[in-house]
Amino acid sequence: MATASGPVRLAVRDDQSPSADVLPAWMTPELIRSTIETWQPYHADRLTEADAVGILRSVGRLVDVLEDLP
Repeated sequence: MATASGPVRLAVRDDQSPSADVLPAWMTPELIRSTIETWQPYHADRLTEADAVGILRSVGRLVDVLEDLP
């Protein structure tokens, strides 16, 4: 789901920030924050932006697989 605005780069927040990664345009900073807020209650450790990006990438791959099903 690319948009005209292009890829998103995150600001550096900590050592685990995915700032070096170029993220797909659909993976907005707001979506990353929302992912952290949604999943944090289920994790004992503090989730980072990198954790949220990993969660979103996994969900994105799942959607890709489901779209390919007959």
